[in-house]
Amino acid sequence: MIRYIGEDVERQWESHKPESKETVNWGEYRHNVYGFLDDEDGGDEEEQGFSYQQMEARDNRRWVLADVDKDGELSKEEFQAFLHPEDADHMRDIVVTETLEDIDKDGDGKINMDEYIGDMYRGDEDVTVDEPDWVTSEREQFEKFRDRDGDGLMDLDEVKA
Repeated sequence: MIRYIGEDVERQWESHKPESKETVNWGEYRHNVYGFLDDEDGGDEEEQGFSYQQMEARDNRRWVLADVDKDGELSKEEFQAFLHPEDADHMRDIVVTETLEDIDKDGDGKINMDEYIGDMYRGDEDVTVDEPDWVTSEREQFEKFRDRDGDGLMDLDEVKA
């Protein structure tokens, strides 16, 4: 996994970093990744339920957090935190926030049982088929351990735990 992360960071670093610099700024990155949005038609608006504008805003939010020295540019180390926030202590909260946003389909800022299970298991169209044992186990995990206050929902703190 560490090797994959290193290779991924190196590959993306070289594709986004201007040759004469040792940092990347948001404008350069945005142009490379989302520059097509500046075209008249804006490209294909939806990708798996996210608009490109939503993806850009999410990336920008993560970019700002990764910019530890707040100089508006990312060093290679900061760029790695941007690409792989799960491996950087100062980025852990954004991982939790993005996880909640990804699973929270109704947009209420919390994860209910259906959203939690639906993130892992789509089910069978045939309602007569029993769900797998692991899904039943996950339902129990949700009720007994993940939903700490017993309100039937996981909030940000419960997702973080």
